[in-house]
Amino acid sequence: MKKGNRKKLLVNFTLMVLAMITFTGFILSNQQIMAATTYSVDYTQNDWGFGATVNITITNNTSSPIDSWSIEWAFSGNQTITNMWNASFIKRGAYITATNLQYNSAIPAHGTVSFGFNLAYSGTNEKPTDFIVNGSVISTTSPPPTATQIASPTPTPTGTLIVTPTPSATLDSNALLIGRFDTSDPDGPKFAWSATTIKAKFEGTSIGVNLKSTGDNWFNVIIDNEVKAPVNITSSTQMPVTLASGLTSGTHTIELVKRTEAWVGDVQFLGFSVGNGKLITPPGAATRRIEFIGDSITCGYGNEGTSQYQSFTTKNENAYLAYGSIAARALGADQITVAWSGKGVVRNYGGDTNEMLPELYSRILPYNSSLIWNSGLWTPQVVVINLGTNDFSIGAPEKNLFTTTYSNFVKKIRSQYSGAHIYCALGPMLGGDNLSSARDYLNTVVNALRSAGDSKVHFIEFPMQDGTLGYGEDWHPSVATHTQMAQQLVQQIKVDLGW
Repeated sequence: MKKGNRKKLLVNFTLMVLAMITFTGFILSNQQIMAATTYSVDYTQNDWGFGATVNITITNNTSSPIDSWSIEWAFSGNQTITNMWNASFIKRGAYITATNLQYNSAIPAHGTVSFGFNLAYSGTNEKPTDFIVNGSVISTTSPPPTATQIASPTPTPTGTLIVTPTPSATLDSNALLIGRFDTSDPDGPKFAWSATTIKAKFEGTSIGVNLKSTGDNWFNVIIDNEVKAPVNITSSTQMPVTLASGLTSGTHTIELVKRTEAWVGDVQFLGFSVGNGKLITPPGAATRRIEFIGDSITCGYGNEGTSQYQSFTTKNENAYLAYGSIAARALGADQITVAWSGKGVVRNYGGDTNEMLPELYSRILPYNSSLIWNSGLWTPQVVVINLGTNDFSIGAPEKNLFTTTYSNFVKKIRSQYSGAHIYCALGPMLGGDNLSSARDYLNTVVNALRSAGDSKVHFIEFPMQDGTLGYGEDWHPSVATHTQMAQQLVQQIKVDLGW
């Protein structure tokens, strides 16, 4: 669009706002006035010269809650929104309309709601000063009128698809998020668990990402279904990080998968940046879903190491090549992984009893006990629990304590997912008497649950590793062993579910 036309659009928007302010009407009583005093808008941006991260906060200045909200404004230049969080948006020329999502539709009395987005531009990036919130005109440069006749909010055009996200498989405007995400921060969703995935489609010749990491995290980068070199994101990494460049013009896909596990650190997704193009409608979520619960084995601890005598390194932990991820891809399923190295059922590695995995399981972010996962938002057809190896690190735990705690954990999973097939898995790191005892304990749990009528609880044992497929770091399974485990699991799921 030519610069002159954009100026005309901005003038037209301003005239529309002025018309709403000065429109001939009648004076309402104080209780009836629905004017600019109802809301206030704060528009802030961090501008880096060719793009910006924007945060918009809407304040409800009344003593009554608001059930839903939408906000409109116009850009003065060639600004293009590349992705948005905590709201959906439609664009008509220079005009933007952002609308609440299902989980943040209400604004409490005297409360606020915030959303944000990234934008790209060339030339200038002037901040908008005039907004329309639920039909009320808001000007950030002049005092509001005392009364006004309110125009009806602009309706959503027919044929426009607005997807309501959930924290498990959600649209961050134009990105598909698969995993457990904390969406309370308007700057962007946060995540931590292994194998958390972000997918998008774009038209352009390059793509980068803005991530804020609290630790030494690593990500797999998959462009057009081809795995590229992993990227290392630390607290000091400069953003954006280029993921691919020199691509041919046309449509491409991007997939980011968190290789490292939760204790390495949280990550905040601040959006993609596309060169010579834009994000488009992202891939859809899979209808098949699997949840994996476990310890270092499920995390893919050290699986890219070359010797059992190597100590753990974050670079060689690759959840994308752990048995769960491999099996999920083979079955065409999305997955959520909740796993932490060293964790057990009744005691952790070495006998530690601080926060075993069942205690961490319900958390969105493992270090935050107040953020509890809503299991109703994402229902898997399959759950795989591979826990117990660390409980046996100092010998067999007391049987009744272990079986009762494990059984209660399975019952918790069942209460969340009434129709899921639950696999109680064992192996491949235990051997000798510990393996025999663990097998007995798990079969005791499974047989009791099945006798009580739960026919969808199963026992599966992965063969003990013997070194023929190599080892990863600290005697952990190699990628080859993970692949063998995945093949066994896939075959069993196909038999039980007909996938």
